[in-house]
Amino acid sequence: MDESQSNDVMLFRLTFSVDRDGFFRRSCRSCGRNFKTEVDEADLVTLLQPAFRRAGLEIGAEGSSESEEEEAQNHLYCPYCGHCAQSGDMLTQTFVSYLQRYAIRECVLPSINRVLSKVADESRRIGRGRSGGLLRISWEDYDPMLPPRPIAAPEPPDMMIVQLLCCGERIKILNEWNDLSICPYCGTTLVLH
Repeated sequence: MDESQSNDVMLFRLTFSVDRDGFFRRSCRSCGRNFKTEVDEADLVTLLQPAFRRAGLEIGAEGSSESEEEEAQNHLYCPYCGHCAQSGDMLTQTFVSYLQRYAIRECVLPSINRVLSKVADESRRIGRGRSGGLLRISWEDYDPMLPPRPIAAPEPPDMMIVQLLCCGERIKILNEWNDLSICPYCGTTLVLH
């Protein structure tokens, strides 16, 4: 894992699973159905950026404002019900839970450990040379413990591949589904033949 800090920016290498065809599982918050979008390395930042931005806001980082064009590019439509949301809002609950555990393990707990280590060091420094008094605080050597690094579960090769004629993209949908509503990428109304 690569990790560096510069100007309050932390960089991490995150691994997650795609199926053997290179598709990433999504979930619609409106209808609850799963579908998959095809990803490549260039798309990964766009795919996860909204989720990381939201996680950053949850742990106290300041969010940056997006232009309307960037915001529109980060939206997907559910192919079943047509619900439109940011791509980061169409992640499965399993993946969101994995991201939260990852953020806690790699960002939140190390920050807390740094603060507690500084408090312990300062307490020991102040405690030297002073004896007696009304209040005495003693710190043993502080040993920060981190939980095991979370691991993403493997992605099963389920669902059927659909080639979208409107934009040339491919998606995977439920095998038993035969009535797509809308293209996840461009919003065009779809008909399966």
